[in-house]
Amino acid sequence: MVPYLSDVMNASETEVVSEINYQVDGEEGSRIVKVEWKNVGFYDEFAANGTFNNITNFQLWIYETDNSFDFRFRTEYHQRRIIDSRI
Repeated sequence: MVPYLSDVMNASETEVVSEINYQVDGEEGSRIVKVEWKNVGFYDEFAANGTFNNITNFQLWIYETDNSFDFRFRTEYHQRRIIDSRI
C-alpha cells in the first residue's frame, strides 16, 4: 500500500453533501472524542477534472487517558452515486 496525500473538500459545488460530525463517549478522565468526515470529495480530482466521482469517509479518535489518537479509514474509495430524478 502506498500513502496518498490529497486535500478533501465538500463533494459538490452547489449543495452541502459532505459532513463533519463529532461525539464524545465515556466518563471524565477516559473520554474519547470521535470526529467523522463523511462523503468528502478530493480536491485533486476536482482541480483536474471538475468532478467529484470519488468520495471517502474517515474518523479521528482522540483518547483523553493518554492523549493519543487514531485515524480510522477504509482502504478503498467509494464511487459517488448520481440519481437521475427524470426516471
